[in-house]
Amino acid sequence: MFCSFLHLFPLTLPHAWTDIFSSSTLSLPPKGPLVKGKRCVVLTNGYYEWQQRNGQKQPYFIYFPQTVQKTFSKTDIEDEDPNGQRLLTMAGIFDYWEPPNGGEALYSYTIITVEASKSVSSIHHRMPAILDGDEAVGKWLDFAEIPTQEALKFIHPIDNLAFHPVSTVVNNSRNNTPECIMPIQLDLKKICFVFSRRPESVQAAK
Repeated sequence: MFCSFLHLFPLTLPHAWTDIFSSSTLSLPPKGPLVKGKRCVVLTNGYYEWQQRNGQKQPYFIYFPQTVQKTFSKTDIEDEDPNGQRLLTMAGIFDYWEPPNGGEALYSYTIITVEASKSVSSIHHRMPAILDGDEAVGKWLDFAEIPTQEALKFIHPIDNLAFHPVSTVVNNSRNNTPECIMPIQLDLKKICFVFSRRPESVQAAK
């Protein structure tokens, strides 16, 4: 699986997802899923964000720092065994809807977003609320012992992230290949070309 969400619900069931600003979580309906304790953790290899760059959008892959031995070589990415890979743990809430006339229930989840941390703010001004560490994950999920107000203390930006630019093949949601998360070198040739030709253009004009 390449940067796809690992749902907490069976993949055979209908499901949907969205995101919600952390500043609006406290204004959710008093009978909503957050107050009911329907807190969940969304697992993923990483997520994409697009940076405005020279009039274009450059995609970046953002993830937890991996071990020194764990690199993003093509061989490692093609190996679907997640052993040794630290997955992102994003805070969310979930709910489900049952058709009044029977049928399969629709499961849905929402990823909470916060203001971007300093480390990724140059890419985008918002980021998912990431639970960094077992304690944060455990308390967020422990709705029986941890009340909503206390659980929300774990909803904040974090700087413990790594990222690198990736190919624009990710702009097409149908693409699901190792190339989607392979690091690339940003091409500055066009920029250098423009600046190198500029004096000649000015000289020609004279």
